[in-house]
Formats: sequence, C-alpha cells, structure tokens
Amino acid sequence: MKHPRKFHETKEIDYLGCSFLTIKKNKYKQMKILIVDDIISNIILLEEILSGNHQTEKAYNGQDALDKINIFNPDLVLLDIMMPVIDGIATLKKIRANLLTSDLPVIMITAKQEYADLKEALNAGASDYIKKPIDKTELFTKIEIQNQLIHKSKKILDYEIYDNIQESMVVAQRFQQSLLPDKKKLLKLFPNNFVLNLPKDILSGDFYNFYNFENSRKLITLYDCIGHGAPAAMMTIAIQLIANNHFTYNSNYNLHDSVQKIIDNLKININQSVDTFSDFSFDAIFLEIIENEMTANFIGAHRPLLIVRKNSTEIIVNNQPEKPYITLHDYSLFRIKGNIHSIILENADFDNKKIKLEKGDSIYLFSDGYTEQMSSNFKKVRISMRGLADILIENQNLSMNEQKQILYDYFINNLNGSNQLDDIIVIGVKI
Repeated sequence: MKHPRKFHETKEIDYLGCSFLTIKKNKYKQMKILIVDDIISNIILLEEILSGNHQTEKAYNGQDALDKINIFNPDLVLLDIMMPVIDGIATLKKIRANLLTSDLPVIMITAKQEYADLKEALNAGASDYIKKPIDKTELFTKIEIQNQLIHKSKKILDYEIYDNIQESMVVAQRFQQSLLPDKKKLLKLFPNNFVLNLPKDILSGDFYNFYNFENSRKLITLYDCIGHGAPAAMMTIAIQLIANNHFTYNSNYNLHDSVQKIIDNLKININQSVDTFSDFSFDAIFLEIIENEMTANFIGAHRPLLIVRKNSTEIIVNNQPEKPYITLHDYSLFRIKGNIHSIILENADFDNKKIKLEKGDSIYLFSDGYTEQMSSNFKKVRISMRGLADILIENQNLSMNEQKQILYDYFINNLNGSNQLDDIIVIGVKI
C-alpha cells in the first residue's frame, strides 16, 4: 500500500553556485538572525531560506553589522569572512571585545577552504562555520545547535556549578565535527552524493567516513552507537580513531578481516580496567565499492542496505538473484539485509555479501534514527523501513541533493511538535 505523502511545491534558487530547493518551512523555534554579507544576492538567498522560520535583518559590511547589532539585538549572527571596510574576522573580534555581545553566537560563512583560515576564525571566537556553497540542512542544523546552546545556557545560569558545560559541549562538538570527511573529498569520491546528518543533541552517537584506495576501491563506513549525546559520542570517537588507523595503514585490506580486526582492537582498548565496565555496542555498515569491477562488498551489523535500480527487477547478491523489496514505475528498490546482531565486544563473525552493481544504481546507508522516529502525524506509528523506502523510490527522478531535501523536510514537517528521538544519518550515493 502506498503511503500518502505531502510533498510541497518547490522552486529552484541559484546564487553564486548555491542551489537549493525551498520546500515547506521548517518548524524551528524562531530566532532573530543578523545576516552580514557585502554581496546582495547572498543575503537574498539566506533570507529566502530562513524566512518563515526566523526573523532576519541584513548588514552589508562589518561596521554596518556592529551598528545593526545594537539596534536589532540578534540572537545569532551569520557573518561572511571576506568583506570590504571591515572583514569578518575583524568584525568578530569587535563583537567579542564588547561585554554586551561577547557571548553572542556567530557562525562564519566562508568560501575559504584553507584550514589556517578556519582556525583563525575559531581562534577569534567564532561559534561555528559553514563553507560555501551553503547546504540548507547543514545551515538549519548548525542554527539549531546554537539555539540549543542558548536555551541550555539560560538554565545553566541557575546552577553555578555547571557554568563550564556550554563551553565544554561546544569544544567537544567541534572536535567531533573535525573527524568527519570534508565536503570536497566526498564530491571527488562520489560526484552524486548526499549526507543527511541530524544529531539529536549537540553531540552525536552516529558517525560516518569515506575512504579512497587504489584500484578504484572506495569505502563508506557508518556507525550507530548505543544511546546518544556525550556517552555515545565518546564511543564514536573511539571507533573512528581505531578504524581510521587500520584503513590508513592497510590499503590492501580484506573487508571481512578488517572488520574483525577493528573489533579485536576495540576489545583491547575498551574495558581494560577490571574496576569498571562499559556496555559498549554499536550498529555499523561497511560498504566497499569497486568501480572498475562494478561490485560491492557489504557487511552490516544490524543494519541493511537499500539499492534502487532502474529497468531491472533483480539484483545478484552472493551469486544469487534477489527480488525487489518494492517497485514503482521503472524502479526497483532492493533491501540487502545485514547480520541480525549488533557489534558487541564478544561478537563472533560477520558475513560479507558481494553485490553486483550496475551503472546508475542509487545506494543508501542509514542509521535507525530516521526509520524509528515517531510522530502524532503518523498516529504514533514509526516512519518505518517501508516509509523510508517509499520516499526514496518515489523521488528517484530527482537529484541526490533534491532527495536529501525531501527526506529532511518530510522528517521535520512531520515531527509536529514532537522531540527528535535519536541521532540520524542517511547517506546516498549514485554509481
């Protein structure tokens, strides 16, 4: 049975290489946001994206921004780095030097890609940064994080003993972000891709990475640790560092053996002390794509893989044909099941599945946060695996970026006042 969906009329906006679909406005707590940029088209773009969700004001240079802060009294500033008169860094330093605005959240928006430039912005007191071209979901997610921090800081003022929590969470979130792959790296590996990353809290228990090896081999990893927030984030960092170390120094890895070695290394490093015990478990996906052979090796720990293929009703997995999970028009969506159990440090073997790919296949990896979200709009029923599958197959005529927008807006619009229950990652790549 096809699930009814409300996909709202969209229109394309394109300024300076930034392309977005504007869909139904998302339900965020409204903030007063000052947009600072010397290029009018950039301001128009951001105003269009934020309208309906937040109240906006604009400034065209650093001095104008400092004047508008005193008049508009914003909750947040979106500040471009490269501007005449007073550039973004100098403006930020003036904001931080003023006692009345020293704690004002400032997100830098920059076309600069060099690490030294970003480091200079963070050292000057930037709350966060976004690289151009701007990604709509990243923009809203980072604004919501600052919104959370403002809300939490107001509560923390009543409890002096916790006055360092906000700063600690910001530093921890920034560190966790620094371990994620760079956007340019993703585009080089897969020109047609998207990553929808929506942490439930400031810190996330979901994590992912992309690796590139010789002989056209590419690897995508996704981890979903038990729980969320700071404890789960600590787990992701442990897993990520061990996995990175393994794949960096073992470019001729065997996927099945590598997964087992990562688990073995976790066993060595976790629960070394007999004085305490940590309940350490996580779901995971390891997907190796070998493009010159058009094959994939897939290991899923309590996570499946979804593949959408056009003009074909079967897929070959371990030399055996598999039928579609669902079909629609010319498309078939295949659900490749992973192992039934999660990774715990006492786990045994994990099976590898070899998949024969075809040009044009769309592949989706995801944690359980999207499919397990519940909302009154769903009559207390989960979005479910079938719900996600329906959204994906119904929108296969759209680009990967447009599919990301659909997934994002469908999720946000149907929360209907409910809280997000878990961290969310959905990754899509087109072969």
